[in-house]
Amino acid sequence: MEQKVKELEEQAKDAKSGLVQSYLSRLSPSLSAYYNSAQAIELKRGECTPGTRIGVLAHMNDWASMSGPNAGSVYWLNGMAGTGKTTIAYSLCAELESKHQLAASFFCSRLLPECRDVQRIIPSIAYQLAQYSLPFRAALFKVLEQDPDVHARVPSVQFNSLISIPLLEAQHTLPSNLAVVIDALDECENKESTRVILNILLSNTVGHPIKFFVCSRPEPEIREEMMTKIGDSKDSQLVLHELDTSVVQADIERYITAALARLELSSSVIEKLVVGAGALFIYAATAVRYISDKNFGRNPKGRLQTVLNLDLSAPGMKQKNKPIDQLYTAILQAAFEDEGIDEVERADMTQLLHTIVTAQEPLTISALCGLLKLENDDQVRAAIRPLWSVLHVTGTNELVTTLHASFPDYMFDTERSGIYYCDKKAQHTTMARLCLDCIDMKTPRFNICALESSFVCDKDVVGMDSKVQQAISVELLYACRYWSTHVSTAYQNQELVVLVQRFMATQFLLWLEVMNLTGHVQSSMDVIRVADVWATDHIDNQELAELIHDSWNFTTCFASNPVSSSTPHIYVSMLPFWPSHCPISRIYKSRHQRLPVAEGTAVNRRQLTLLASWWFHDTVDYASFSNNGERVALAAGNDILIVDAHSGRELLDPLKGHTKWITSLDFSPDDTHIASGSVDTTLRIWNVETGSNILCRLEGDSRSPDSVRYSPDGTHIASLSTDQTIRIWDALDGTMVLKIVSPGEYLSLSYSIRYSPDGTRIISSISGGMLSVWDTITGELVLGPLEHDGRRAEAESIDYSPDGKHIVTGCLDGSIWVWSAVDGSMVLGPFIAGGHTECTRFIRYSPNCRQIASGSIDGSLCIWDAQTGQVILGPIHSHSYSVQLSYSPDGTKIISSGGDNTVCIWDAGSKDNSLAQVEGCSNDIVEVACSHDDALIVTASGNVLHVWNAGTGDLVLGPLKGHKFVVESVSFSPAGNCFASGSQDNTIIVWDTSTGAMILGPLKGHTNTVTSVDYAPDGTSIASGSLDHTIRVWDSQTGSMLLGPLQGPTHFVTSVKYSPTGTCIVSSSHDGSIRVWDAQTGALTLETRHEDDSWVSPIQSFDFSPDGRYIVSGDRKWIVIWDTRTGETMSEVLLEQHDSVRDTLARWSPDGHTVCTTEGGKIHVRASKSIETVLVSLQGHTDNVSSISFLPGSASIVSGSKDRAIRIWDIGDQVRKLILPVKPNC
Repeated sequence: MEQKVKELEEQAKDAKSGLVQSYLSRLSPSLSAYYNSAQAIELKRGECTPGTRIGVLAHMNDWASMSGPNAGSVYWLNGMAGTGKTTIAYSLCAELESKHQLAASFFCSRLLPECRDVQRIIPSIAYQLAQYSLPFRAALFKVLEQDPDVHARVPSVQFNSLISIPLLEAQHTLPSNLAVVIDALDECENKESTRVILNILLSNTVGHPIKFFVCSRPEPEIREEMMTKIGDSKDSQLVLHELDTSVVQADIERYITAALARLELSSSVIEKLVVGAGALFIYAATAVRYISDKNFGRNPKGRLQTVLNLDLSAPGMKQKNKPIDQLYTAILQAAFEDEGIDEVERADMTQLLHTIVTAQEPLTISALCGLLKLENDDQVRAAIRPLWSVLHVTGTNELVTTLHASFPDYMFDTERSGIYYCDKKAQHTTMARLCLDCIDMKTPRFNICALESSFVCDKDVVGMDSKVQQAISVELLYACRYWSTHVSTAYQNQELVVLVQRFMATQFLLWLEVMNLTGHVQSSMDVIRVADVWATDHIDNQELAELIHDSWNFTTCFASNPVSSSTPHIYVSMLPFWPSHCPISRIYKSRHQRLPVAEGTAVNRRQLTLLASWWFHDTVDYASFSNNGERVALAAGNDILIVDAHSGRELLDPLKGHTKWITSLDFSPDDTHIASGSVDTTLRIWNVETGSNILCRLEGDSRSPDSVRYSPDGTHIASLSTDQTIRIWDALDGTMVLKIVSPGEYLSLSYSIRYSPDGTRIISSISGGMLSVWDTITGELVLGPLEHDGRRAEAESIDYSPDGKHIVTGCLDGSIWVWSAVDGSMVLGPFIAGGHTECTRFIRYSPNCRQIASGSIDGSLCIWDAQTGQVILGPIHSHSYSVQLSYSPDGTKIISSGGDNTVCIWDAGSKDNSLAQVEGCSNDIVEVACSHDDALIVTASGNVLHVWNAGTGDLVLGPLKGHKFVVESVSFSPAGNCFASGSQDNTIIVWDTSTGAMILGPLKGHTNTVTSVDYAPDGTSIASGSLDHTIRVWDSQTGSMLLGPLQGPTHFVTSVKYSPTGTCIVSSSHDGSIRVWDAQTGALTLETRHEDDSWVSPIQSFDFSPDGRYIVSGDRKWIVIWDTRTGETMSEVLLEQHDSVRDTLARWSPDGHTVCTTEGGKIHVRASKSIETVLVSLQGHTDNVSSISFLPGSASIVSGSKDRAIRIWDIGDQVRKLILPVKPNC
């Protein structure tokens, strides 16, 4: 122990260094949140009057000094508005600091952005702890060295890294009974994050050498967390509004006596003031503020008499609010009935007061002036000066807010405020108009920060903060953030509709600029979504509704993708590529004539329903929204990923524990936990905030759970295993409470279970047509097995409608049926026309019961009308296999996954099916080939082919169907009049490029997948290689086999290619070898392989140099250039990010100067005489590049990818500038 202390002391010496301080500064602590910060005076934050709150402070200090296992680690001081929590917290901090017990403090405030941001709380506490303790600072420094950006992670990671780890390391050097005080937690702007912080403090601080005081109102999200952990413990909490009234009033009497000492009030007057206050310190504080206004310079005795004359027994007033309401009324009456003001000034006062209480966040005096279009700031100051007893102006920027949260409540209640009542909807109507006018008046309306280049990210622009501050006023930002909130809450009228239509048709892109430049691009989706819902529910203007919905699509696509890192790309990338038939394009493209023009099939066939696509390293088999819509859980192989629902950013390290792939997962109703089932036969429960595995295995189930679901109340988890048994488990301790055995026909096939919305029933789908409904208490069969036309429903997927009235099933034959949840009768079905061609693997009702979304094994998804069974959207081919999907809680989005590395976010409200994806392009682009005249490009996707115009991108032919399975290779004939394809169905087909007709084949002979085909330079023959280890040569006119099978390789043949002269055929093999064959005799003339004893990797791709002297090849580790005559290695490059999974493709340019290689989703153009030199790197694909080819007569590259995109890259100018200085080395 002594040695450990000495080590920490040595580390502490280094903790004073400037490097350490620079790391600490990166935590971005909120210095204004200190209890006694410089802003405390402006916020009128201070200590209790001497002699008051003695009992309360004693109770809190006693708890701080308690030790032992029952002492607790979190103390909750709570009370209704006006009970004096902040003043008590301030006094507690002062007392703890005087005893060297205060480790940190964070006083939240709705007035200061940095003090209402939940994300700043934990980093700020860590920063203060580092100032308090040098050993803690040293331990924290070690953490920050390893992860300097850990403060930007989710709160659970923040707490573990910034507080727990360094605190436990330094705990033996710290004094006992250290405390952290967090005040006004209810004033933070994100209620969900507030709940998360509380959960962390309550769950992760036990055993730490530090205690936490939390002060707040008893808001629902706070009270629920507190009651769950500390219950009704009298030691760990104190409720101010439940204290003995006589004790509170004694403190209020001391406060009033001290605050109004200058008036030398009699005891009877003080007593009357105390009686009026009741148990509310805010009453006393407001009365004192009113009476002592301007340092007792505004007739204090007259004001005192106004307060004393309040009739607390007046009828028609809610009893609990009577004292404070009378006081507020008296203050407003004195202000508005002042004979010294005229009607214009009175109108200004009313307008400003109503704006201040209705504003969605506090506004500065300058912003109020700009928003309300007043003459100058002095007009605002003059209007609110008489209201200073109920309003508060703070800081050098003069931020205006109400003095206390109880005042807006009073203003919005007509019974309480009477003639001073603020009609909330009317004021929202006014503010909606003011916001839209503010945006409309902004000039310029394009590139408002005068950014010079789209090649520079906003964060890298020199002087960006200054540009934003100059171009975007506080009132403009407020208007951009909250216009839709005001619109949706306003009285609905035609004038408002006209204003919104003008805004959407003229200022939408300007609005998006403002939101992106100010860092609010993520919330921009919510702003437009609110408007979208308003348009759908409240207006009869289809044109405007479509425009708003299109703008939501546009905003979501922009905000969800990396392009948003540079604001000019709104115009450079987003607008040019937005389909021309959409409202945004029709309105805005014509106004920006100098922007890039994108047109053709590739643009017009964009799927507008696709809002975002996220790529992950592992195959994602399952994706599910959290119940609050903020997170998404993904099943990626054996791991679970928790990602942000807006950006796809991973919030936690992967949740590891399962040893085989995950079959199902589900969020608990409160989103604090996830249940998951796996083929490893375990059912696990995870903490969503920390990623910890709470229950590692629920005993009693020896088979793998195919489906797991939380009950609607979160108390139980149901699982369906491959033994066709339903088990219901206690969600807290993992004990099995019910077992339901439902034998089907095949003991290895179970499909799915779902709870009814009220939790009383479970529906299960089991092989053999066992679609049954069970009682969750008794386990008895309630309905089923369900049948239609005398046959049992063979349902692969099932779901209850959210209203509990219906059950929808997706069947093995692709059909969809709707059943009555009451009697099991068939209500609707089958949904089949235009839908899935294979098994409906997944099905979900929308939250409003109006739609049904389905995913199929054929890789497609559809959206159906739940009332009619008509297809609304689809089929959209989105994934490689077996689409799983989930609706967002608000029903606006669908998330899908399915057997590949991508997760897609779709617009659930889209009904535009006219530009659905080209049939057959639902799979990876496996192969691309170019005709020798550069006119055509052929692509292979799945088992179909398409032919495209290389100049325009228009689809010329396709889909061409003939192969049964995936096409692996394509090759154009030298004349370009036909092309050959090889497939996993073991055959070769030759197609006519003019008509798409099959003119030869299928050619049969290979006994396994045809991996490669290539035309001879004279076009008379076709060479093919196969996984059957053979090479064959075919007559291109008759289809007869001219040569073969050649069986030199002992492994799969991965690629074959004729030499430029046609005299030989070269093949590559899965064993890493290159072989050269005589094209006439079939004799093996050369065999070679790369000399790397530590690595044997299949060569998937190679290419000849134009003169035929060299070959370039790529495997998973090396790029090699070989001499075709000797087999010697001429040059080689070790790939930086080589792995055992990803193949490297290689192609030689037609002019011989460059070699093109791939690395994952990137394409590198290298100097052929110095292949380690990368001349140009091309990035754009979001998944691995699966095929590349040069356009023979140009400096362009065509690439196909697993992201299903075909891209053409013009590299001519870039390469020409770099190729000359390169010196040959071979």
